Amino acid sequence: MLKNSLLLLLLSGYSLTFAQKDTTSLCAVLEEESFNRVDEDYQNPLNVYWKDIKTVVHVHYSIYDSWAEIPEEHVYNAIDNLNEQFEEYMFNFDLIQIRYHDMIDGSEDGWELATGAKCFPYSQTSMVGYIGNKAWETTEFMNIHVVPRMCGTILGFAYRYPAYFNVADGVWVETSVFGLDGDYLFLNRDENKTLVHEVGHYLGLHHVFNGVDFCGEDADGDCTQVHDDICDTPPTKVNWSCVNPVCSNFNPERPWADYIHNNHMDYYIDSCRTTFTNGQLNYMHNHMLLNRPTIVDEEDLNCLGDVNGDYVVGSNDLISILACWEEEPVGVCEPCDLNLDGIIGATDILLLNSAYGNQCYGPMWDYIQEGPPVRLFREVNTERSWRDVMNDIYKQ
Repeated sequence: MLKNSLLLLLLSGYSLTFAQKDTTSLCAVLEEESFNRVDEDYQNPLNVYWKDIKTVVHVHYSIYDSWAEIPEEHVYNAIDNLNEQFEEYMFNFDLIQIRYHDMIDGSEDGWELATGAKCFPYSQTSMVGYIGNKAWETTEFMNIHVVPRMCGTILGFAYRYPAYFNVADGVWVETSVFGLDGDYLFLNRDENKTLVHEVGHYLGLHHVFNGVDFCGEDADGDCTQVHDDICDTPPTKVNWSCVNPVCSNFNPERPWADYIHNNHMDYYIDSCRTTFTNGQLNYMHNHMLLNRPTIVDEEDLNCLGDVNGDYVVGSNDLISILACWEEEPVGVCEPCDLNLDGIIGATDILLLNSAYGNQCYGPMWDYIQEGPPVRLFREVNTERSWRDVMNDIYKQ
């Protein structure tokens, strides 16, 4: 009980952002960012480069919502679509594992959430009590929780900033808007855009209408410090329609002169939400490095030399480099230019030799099936098979 009280106290300082359930209700937004915010430049273009984020999807269901136990193919399709939506913005979400959780797990918290006696996310104590032993390490993985129902008209929520001991940190989406197919999906919310929207929050973004009471509010203020803190999104009120936006006319001299009403961080129906602005792109990349640096899977130097992408630096990589000898790094030869000097040559062989035998971070890493994941080892003895190594591990 003391642990849950501590967690609830910490949750009060989180930046928790909600999405809407239908086109008639506004969402609730709880923001206390000063608890965690790093006061830095969120528009630094030097921090914009490809970022991989390790992701675990948790599918929650119960006997009261058996329909919510959606097949794995729906999860794979949802994450594939998420990657398609973010490809232009240089984010990739690596699906590490799909976990299924029966909410009737023997705990009072799970039973209350499954029966509707309590709900996500307002019932913080129950939510934390239920999810505490199910979430993967939130400083290493983006946890996506897919749940049958939420409080009132909420479709999803996400934490913009991490906080110590926040086991609920991550992205939460109602099952009825998760994925691209299935007869369980809501009309006009069946294109996976709620997931995109909530991941946008997780990557640091506000709603574009954040704190705006009237069209053009604070137009002369510092656009990096008011409303959504981004200069190329106009101070607009919430929009339910991209055809007839509430704030349709903006000062053409402002940075948002070319703004189009199709932003992922507004409340249009799914078919209207198709883009992020360049300012939002910069903000997301800088936010992750400043506030969630351990989530970003930076390129592992031990993976240097894994030319063919099999997560082991070995003879096949050497063969690939030799096949591209003295060629330019184009097409299949592009990954062979290890030192990035524009030509495949002796230095690349030396670099590969320095990493020869290393096991890179990839699907051959093992994760404990029950509970948080554990990295088992860094290097592989290339004379022994993967099965031999795993047998030795499970004997310990």
